[in-house]
Amino acid sequence: MRLSRRNPRNRNITRMDHEKVRGYWVRVVKDGKLYQKLFSDGQYGGKRRAMEAARDYRDEIRQRLFGDSAESPRRVFTSCKRNTSGMVGVHYVEKQRGDSVTRAYVASWCPTKGGPQKHKYFSVNRLGKREAFRQACAWRKARVTEILHSRAGASSAMLQ
Repeated sequence: MRLSRRNPRNRNITRMDHEKVRGYWVRVVKDGKLYQKLFSDGQYGGKRRAMEAARDYRDEIRQRLFGDSAESPRRVFTSCKRNTSGMVGVHYVEKQRGDSVTRAYVASWCPTKGGPQKHKYFSVNRLGKREAFRQACAWRKARVTEILHSRAGASSAMLQ
């Protein structure tokens, strides 16, 4: 039995049908740490009960790890090894235009899953380096909050 990846109720759950192992495997990752548990059909009295137990565990662990954003179907990264600005979704750019150099911090976000990425520039020349960075970070946080709250409402409506 395959689980539909399009169904938000199956998020973080994989079906395992091997010779000695039959059940649902829940895997949730946060900050590089894996939280996992297997819900065996035999141990829970069948596929249906194993799936219910897997979903309950998944919901509990996601709530504990992600808090308010646990219901969101979107994945928002809060850390990245390659990040040099200190804030994911905010980066510094310098562009040469003729004789002058334009410097800015850029806040990036993606309002719709799979859709185009958006950018907003905060000029270092006009605002100063600290203020441009502060405003870019505030803008990025506000967009992430919007995305998570709009998607949480949409996903709970889909489940009903």
